Amino acid sequence: MDMSTINWWAVLVAGISSFVLGGVWYSPALFGKAWVKDNNLTMEEIKKGNMGKIYGIAFILSLVMSANLAMFLNDAKTDVTWGTTAGFLAGLWGFLCSSYAWFI
Repeated sequence: MDMSTINWWAVLVAGISSFVLGGVWYSPALFGKAWVKDNNLTMEEIKKGNMGKIYGIAFILSLVMSANLAMFLNDAKTDVTWGTTAGFLAGLWGFLCSSYAWFI
């Protein structure tokens, strides 16, 4: 794989947008309250967490996910079908990993 053909600016923008979208998704305005309730947590327990560490790791993993998808699509033969399939598989993989992370 030729890493020089990856658009690293696009990877950075995709990582940032994924991180921001996750922040909006889990905000109290959308699904944050439901997430807290479903996980049997309280806002006090959440506030005790190390927010710098939590958000830092989430941001780094967003960048890793974006770079991974860019490497999947880094081929001259990539078309809409393969791009859609790779995006679906990357999302499925990310969903499965994040759901199993709670058991560790």
